[in-house]
Amino acid sequence: RFQSVGFAIADCGEPCAPPSERRRSSTVLGGSLRHRASMARRRSSASAGAKAKRQTLWKISMESQDQLDQMSGVHEIYINPVEVQQVLAAMPIFSRCGHQFVEALAADTVALRYGPGLHIVKERTEGNSLMFMHAGAAVKTLDEVTLEDVFPGQCIGEMHLLGLSNVWPVTLATTSASSEEGATVISVTASVFSRVLDKFPTERAYFAAVQGRGRAGAGSGAEGVLVNTWPLFNTLSAEMLREVDACIITKLYFPGEKITVQRASCEDLFILAQGWCTVELNGRVLREESKDLRPDRRQEGEATVFGEAGFAGVAARSSATVVAQSVCQIRVLYKVLFKAVLSKSKDAVAWKKWTASFKGLDELATTSLVGAKRCIRELPLFLKLGFDDRFIHFLAEHLEDRIFLSGQRLISEAGASDRAMYVIRAGTVKIEKGGHVVTRLSGEQVVGELGAFGIEQSRTFSVTAIGLCFAQVLAHSILLEGLERFPEERAKVFQLSGKTQDDDDSDDEDAMVHAPSLMVRASSVRPTNSLNMKKTEQVLMQIPFFSRPALA
Repeated sequence: RFQSVGFAIADCGEPCAPPSERRRSSTVLGGSLRHRASMARRRSSASAGAKAKRQTLWKISMESQDQLDQMSGVHEIYINPVEVQQVLAAMPIFSRCGHQFVEALAADTVALRYGPGLHIVKERTEGNSLMFMHAGAAVKTLDEVTLEDVFPGQCIGEMHLLGLSNVWPVTLATTSASSEEGATVISVTASVFSRVLDKFPTERAYFAAVQGRGRAGAGSGAEGVLVNTWPLFNTLSAEMLREVDACIITKLYFPGEKITVQRASCEDLFILAQGWCTVELNGRVLREESKDLRPDRRQEGEATVFGEAGFAGVAARSSATVVAQSVCQIRVLYKVLFKAVLSKSKDAVAWKKWTASFKGLDELATTSLVGAKRCIRELPLFLKLGFDDRFIHFLAEHLEDRIFLSGQRLISEAGASDRAMYVIRAGTVKIEKGGHVVTRLSGEQVVGELGAFGIEQSRTFSVTAIGLCFAQVLAHSILLEGLERFPEERAKVFQLSGKTQDDDDSDDEDAMVHAPSLMVRASSVRPTNSLNMKKTEQVLMQIPFFSRPALA
């Protein structure tokens, strides 16, 4: 074949040579062509081999990357952008941001899948991201002490995203290694957040204000322990107080976010360091609490705490919901961490004093409802009205658990009425009027019931705790809700108008003998030691709620 090709080329080229020469030249030309063809085949084979080799290496690289991902247990996954937007919009930190801002932020987020038993963040390491639990579950720990479980819808790292902190205070790890699902986390880094903020002036101004308030309050991070010490910590030594303060974790809560939830299990202590929040029960506001740590408005005095009853072991569940109304800095002291610090401490005296403080109070957690019903039912005012047991049960179920320490005021004389009554379950309080002690009350007594009915515009006596005191508080708003739910009980209030003055006076004289707490309020109504029910009814009728016609 090559010879014929050689001849054809020779015929087309120079003039023909003699046959012998042609044969020689054709042989040489044919050999040269065969060499070239061989080289071409080799090059083609080498090129195909290189391509196959590259493809093989690419496959090996991808497989290696997959193997590395599988070995590390972390890999990036795809989540629908619309779903990511919905997730971000539901976060309290972005609740006041516009749709376009959330959409732009969602475009730069990263979704990561963590295998079982892996660290998502590790305590005392640097971090600058907001981590949102999208699926699966994780556990939060510190110094190998389990603090709480983290479920979808919860996040960690708000302060890191805003530049208020750059070190993770806890470890967050996926749960049991036997689980195949692990956890999916949506991550927003501080750099992405800052870049998106530059495009949205309104959101930039809002978060700049949040950052400014956060930095202003950063200097008072010891609130409740080293500064404005919660009285129950006074039994601890200075060294132990520093150890306790070191294990407190600061969190940011945004408007509308719940700090504690009514009837949810809670045994941790929440110290309000900065912000404004409301204490609510059944959706009704019981009271408001606020704290401002800016240097020109810094408040000195008692610490404002929530969850103290659960922390003391008196109540297994939170009796009220605490809702942030502004951006709040809350210092959280986990009870398990606190107990671990005390148990490891060399200060055995402080440990004994602390545990002795709550001796006997833990029994109240199981008898709370029964004892509260008994106290409310036996009130002279309630006996007079003859309230039904179902109504009494409703009130007893909706009491707020409070711990008052020695010297703390439950009620302040000449101050505005807090519109609440206090059921003293354990401990002792003293009642003062004009600086003089009128009487003392101990367990299973009630004080301030006229405030719950909204009769008193201002308090005419003071009530102060003597030692540790556990009280349950009935707010005016809860009493009104009960009367709305039980219209037949509300009608009983109006039946007081049918009583005669003589009947009221004689009945109340007998009631006063067994009600020293009520005698105190009687002295604020008139000089004698009896409460005139006729006058009480007249005052009740002046309240808009009671002046409405009785419900059918």
